[in-house]
Amino acid sequence: MPKPPRSLLWQVAASVDAPPVLAPYLGELFADLTALGSMPRTVVRLLREAGIGEGARVLDLACGKGAVSVAIAANLGCRVLGLDAYEPFLESARELARRRGVGGGVGGMGRVRRGEGVAEFRHFNLRDPSTLPRGRFDAALMIGLDPLVHAAAVLRPLTRRGGVYVIDDVYRDDRDPRAGEYPHIPTRAESREILTAAGDEIAAVHIPTPSEIRRLNDRLYRGISRRAAALRRCHPRLATALREYLARQRHANEELVGPLRPAIWVVRRR
Repeated sequence: MPKPPRSLLWQVAASVDAPPVLAPYLGELFADLTALGSMPRTVVRLLREAGIGEGARVLDLACGKGAVSVAIAANLGCRVLGLDAYEPFLESARELARRRGVGGGVGGMGRVRRGEGVAEFRHFNLRDPSTLPRGRFDAALMIGLDPLVHAAAVLRPLTRRGGVYVIDDVYRDDRDPRAGEYPHIPTRAESREILTAAGDEIAAVHIPTPSEIRRLNDRLYRGISRRAAALRRCHPRLATALREYLARQRHANEELVGPLRPAIWVVRRR
C-alpha cells in the first residue's frame, strides 16, 4: 500500500492532539486501545432510542479502530460504513469486525441478509470532500473529531430527512471558574442553538458524569502511557515529544471534569 502523504499523517496526528513527529507511530501508541475515547454502548443505546435499527444505513466518519461501528452493526443489525484516514486503524477495525462476525467486504453493504449487521471500513480524507460517500444515511456520526459547528456542517448533508446525526464534542460549563479560559467553546445552550439553527431537533443529549469521564480517561491514559514507554525504549529521540504529549493528555483529562464537559448530541434532521 502506498505511503500516505505527510500532510495527511499530520492531520491524523492533530485529530488525536499528537505532535507531527508522532504521526508514523500512532498505531503503536494506541495499540492497547479499541475505542479511542468513544463510548460504544452509549452510542448504541442512543441510536436505538432514536429509532435506528435493523437494516438502517449508518455512516461513521473518523471511525478510528472501529469500536463504535462494530457495536452498532452487531447490536442493532445496521449496515455501517466506517471511514478513517489512518490505515493502521482501519486494519484494526476490520479485524474487530471479523471477530464480532460483522465483517463486510467490498460491496458487502448491499448484500446483507435481513437482521444481520455488517461493518465495512474504507479510507477517506475528511479534508477532501471528493472522498466522502454519495447518498444519504439513516444515521451519520462523528465522534470526537471536529468541533460541533464543523461536524454538523459535514454530517447534516449526509443524513436523510427524518434520520439523525450524532456528534461527540465538549461544551463550556460557565459554572466553573476556569470557563473564561475557553471563550471559543460554546456553552450547552449555545451548542443547542447551533444544532437547531437549520430547523433540526435535538432528539437526545448524553452528558457523562465526572466519575464516568475519570474512569474512561484513566483507562485510556494507562494504555497510552504503557505504549509510550515502549516507544521511548525503541526510539529515544521521541522521548521529549512523548513526554509532552502525555502531559497534554493529563491536562486535557482534568479539564474534562471542570470547565469543559463532554456531550453526545443526537440531532433529528428535518
